[in-house]
Amino acid sequence: MASAFVDSFSENFSEVQDPRTRPVDNPLEEILFLSVCATIAGADGPSDIEEFGWTHLAWLRRFFPLANEVPSHDTISRVFALLKPREFNKLF
Repeated sequence: MASAFVDSFSENFSEVQDPRTRPVDNPLEEILFLSVCATIAGADGPSDIEEFGWTHLAWLRRFFPLANEVPSHDTISRVFALLKPREFNKLF
């Protein structure tokens, strides 16, 4: 079941281009998944998203490896500042 969910999520968000130009520790797909889950659970901003990630790391790893653990709130904030809002919003 988790695999089908991850496949569906990945397919839906595959159109979002990673705006970062340097090598990264946290893949965009993992940041988006963490952010969507945290927001659904009531997170309000990057700090809440990071906190949700640490609190639910074991559960999140059922879906994505999070090999470099939870991205910092600064990383989450930078990624969303760089994303094209229309590109991201059209997926919802």
